[in-house]
Amino acid sequence: MPNQNLTTMKTYAITIIFAFCASFLAAQNSYSPEALAKNDRAARMSMHPDSLEAALKLLDEAIAIAPSLVNAYGNKAGILESLGRSEEALQTILDAEQYVDKHNPYYYLGKGSILLKNGRNDEASEAYDWSLQMFEGMLKSKPTPELFINYVTNKYFVDGIELSLAEIEKLMPATFSAMEKKQVTDFFEHMGTPARIKEALLAKGK
Repeated sequence: MPNQNLTTMKTYAITIIFAFCASFLAAQNSYSPEALAKNDRAARMSMHPDSLEAALKLLDEAIAIAPSLVNAYGNKAGILESLGRSEEALQTILDAEQYVDKHNPYYYLGKGSILLKNGRNDEASEAYDWSLQMFEGMLKSKPTPELFINYVTNKYFVDGIELSLAEIEKLMPATFSAMEKKQVTDFFEHMGTPARIKEALLAKGK
């Protein structure tokens, strides 16, 4: 798989968690326009390898202004991961934990991945287990393609059992429309299997 796809998978596994956290918290918090502007600018800069250090500086400034702006922590963790600074990325996630809904599976999925990359396997397994339980409950009450994709990925991280695309299709909720099913199959066809996503997560930063 091309390096670009590996980078995309790593970005997916970090940022999808924090994107959800940010949307959840946005309804409850009013953030400083200055902090939001710095975070948004840093997110755009993170797409350019020669701007990563400058983006980190902006994110630190955004967090200083609005310490509960979870998306800024997510952006920062993603950049640190891409630079191969996994210990700092983990600390960034831990710093965000006090502002995150403790019943949010996306957070624990991301936390488990960075714990695993830092060799803290027991803590990673605990985070994955907790995340999987929450995804299962959410899928029963309100299934969506995004939830299902993360559930399947999380399930592999827990049990290590690889699933073919045909097996993944059989696990899809019966309520999924044809379009929702296509969203799921398109994702795994483009990104690869959960095993490939895990491989990308554990790859060294470029």
